[in-house]
Amino acid sequence: MECGWLAQDLNLVDIPFFRNPYFQDSKGSLGTITLVKRNVRKKSHSSLVWEDTKGAQNVFAYDSVLTLDQSAAEVSLNSGTSISLHENTLVSIEPPSQEDSRGPVRLHFRKGSINAALGRELATVDAGDWVVEAGAQSKITVRSKGKDQIEIESHGGEVKVINPSDNKSSKVIKVGQAVIVNNQKISEPKEVLKVDWISPKDGERIYTHQAAATIPFQFTGEATGISIYEAEANQERTIPIVKPTQDPQPVYLPTGNYAVQMVDKGVASYSRNVSIWTAPKIFLLDPLPRQRIKSDKPVVFTWTLNTEVSSYVWQIASDESFKNIVRSGDTVDNTVEVKDLPLGELYWRVLGKDEMGYIIPEIYNNPFFILAKPLDAPKLKAPKIVPENDSLLFKFWKMILPQANAAEDDGGDTPEPPKKKLPKNYKAEFLWEKVEGAGSYTIEISETPDFRNSVTANVVQPRFIWKNFKLSEYYWRVAAQSPEGDLGLFSEVAKADLTTIPRGPVTPAGILPAPKSTPTPTPVPTPKPTPVATPKPTPVPTPTPSPTPKPTPVPTPGPTPVPTVAPTPTPTPVPPLEPEYHPHNYSLELGAHYGYEYFKGPDFNAQESGLFIGDVRAGFKSPFKGTKKWKGEVEFQKVKVQPSDATKYPFQSSGSNYGFRITALKETPYQQDASWGIVVLNEYSLFNRSGLEALNIQFPILAGAMLDWRHNFKLHEWHYRTGIYVGQTLGVEGTAGYTMLFPMSQSLTMTGSFELRGVAGVTSNASVWGSGTAFFFLGFRW
Repeated sequence: MECGWLAQDLNLVDIPFFRNPYFQDSKGSLGTITLVKRNVRKKSHSSLVWEDTKGAQNVFAYDSVLTLDQSAAEVSLNSGTSISLHENTLVSIEPPSQEDSRGPVRLHFRKGSINAALGRELATVDAGDWVVEAGAQSKITVRSKGKDQIEIESHGGEVKVINPSDNKSSKVIKVGQAVIVNNQKISEPKEVLKVDWISPKDGERIYTHQAAATIPFQFTGEATGISIYEAEANQERTIPIVKPTQDPQPVYLPTGNYAVQMVDKGVASYSRNVSIWTAPKIFLLDPLPRQRIKSDKPVVFTWTLNTEVSSYVWQIASDESFKNIVRSGDTVDNTVEVKDLPLGELYWRVLGKDEMGYIIPEIYNNPFFILAKPLDAPKLKAPKIVPENDSLLFKFWKMILPQANAAEDDGGDTPEPPKKKLPKNYKAEFLWEKVEGAGSYTIEISETPDFRNSVTANVVQPRFIWKNFKLSEYYWRVAAQSPEGDLGLFSEVAKADLTTIPRGPVTPAGILPAPKSTPTPTPVPTPKPTPVATPKPTPVPTPTPSPTPKPTPVPTPGPTPVPTVAPTPTPTPVPPLEPEYHPHNYSLELGAHYGYEYFKGPDFNAQESGLFIGDVRAGFKSPFKGTKKWKGEVEFQKVKVQPSDATKYPFQSSGSNYGFRITALKETPYQQDASWGIVVLNEYSLFNRSGLEALNIQFPILAGAMLDWRHNFKLHEWHYRTGIYVGQTLGVEGTAGYTMLFPMSQSLTMTGSFELRGVAGVTSNASVWGSGTAFFFLGFRW
């Protein structure tokens, strides 16, 4: 029987004897839910399920109506009574007796806040253990305020509050009075504070895109504070009034529902209900940010529809603060055409209005330009991902062709799997046709079709190379720029799929179609273009060669089709996603260096230079589990310092040192990312005066931290380092090195390295010193 009851309640079956005895057609309803805002639920007396209420719906005897967070509802009863339910409110509706289902209603108030304007018949409200009897044409407010505490206000007509168990404790509330009932106790009726409120209005709804909003409180009359009560948190606080009554006082309130009152010497005004709601989002589709538009053409403005917005207010201004409105208007659609806009930079935005007429603010605004004679929009070609050529010609080309590195995603509070990056020796190449009169081109690449955050670059040639970007889908567009620096019309937006390293060139999915006047359910409103099918080469069944069939052209959506490129019949090997680091466990190098050092003391200068042979450098991976990413490096060198002319400096003795450098480096496996480590060394010499004609030579031990960047290719490597060291002196060091690789077997590689190292520092007695060293090493890795 219970299963049958549930199936009947869910409208899965129709069992006559399980039907709700109170469920009737519209002729037997007690009234109608006339307004529904967001999450409103309704449940009949014998039902197990709360049903969503989307629009006008009949209410019957013993129905319950519930509003959730940031929701509201209005119920109109057949007797002419109108009930407004604010958020987080629960009310049940029933007739006074079961014999008369069309008699005067009785409201069971459970929690929240309601305003009731009674019609031609009286009504009663059960407020906890008390019953509120309101006469015809009266107006009351019932609000839960704390545990087992309810506040009742009379705005029109007399109201009687009765304790059914003890009629002696009943109270009569006259117009302009309020009482608080708490279990078996009721307060004496108090006159409300007489103030003339200007703002906020009772029942006002404020929308915000932030976690809170600033509400201006303005009134005339005598009051010393503002009482703010939040029912859900059961918290009440009073803010002192610090400004004159004619000036608005701003109050910062988080999203929620509040009962606010003006207070003065223990007397409070009528309560007003103020709601701070999260605003629905309206996204701007066209024109995009920084769009250029020719002045002789009308501008079609398009934005996304939102089911919580009843109408839209579009505005065009000559300033970003929208103080100087050029054009504006109201519409229920999500597009409007505007002609004859003034030349220059303009801004546009779209506000919303809900069903009550409250304003929904914009998320952002878009700048655009009206130009008289702009340069034509470039025609885009297919971008592609290709290996980077390491020839001398290409290295020279890289010096003259601008390149850009994509910004890294800084992540968020919720960890997500990292997106793979392209190896350093791959690039994305964007191409387009030349535009007559263009001195340069501006390209914008964005992960979202709104181009609010994009990679921007200016290039001279009609091509652009992009390196070190995340594997993802991208939107891109290009505009020509005159020699005077005026930007022309942007091309149509194209979409490029750069999610993987392909076997052949990559073509975009096509030029994106113009935004349509249709509702958009997701924040990324641009519709996806129809995929383009590229035919595969026909296999040859006989040894006789047969021509490969040409691909059938397939039109792509949008004004300008983009040609597709078929994959090559013989695919090239797919390069690894991870950079090629020539992994090895050990290395040993022998070499020499030429160094120059300079020291400027308080009253002397010292210099030294020379060639030193016999340097040794070794490296090894950590053998311990859990530290596999760590690498150790040890460097030894012998340095001898002596006067350049012993007869000229007879009192100056020579000095020698077996210098060392020990480095512990935690390597990152990705190109362009920095590895880090710690360093201990004593390779640099300092001087102190030990006599009138003699200097004391010291080789202090320094320690500090360093960063390392490596760029590895098939037969060579580049690496850069920077570090800061402290000890008897402070020093900052920078290193650049180049290593040639000569593979001798699968596990053995011969290396030849050239390295430049520079350091500058200052001692505690303000002496300044510096050093420049060139190293050359030959060695092996295995």
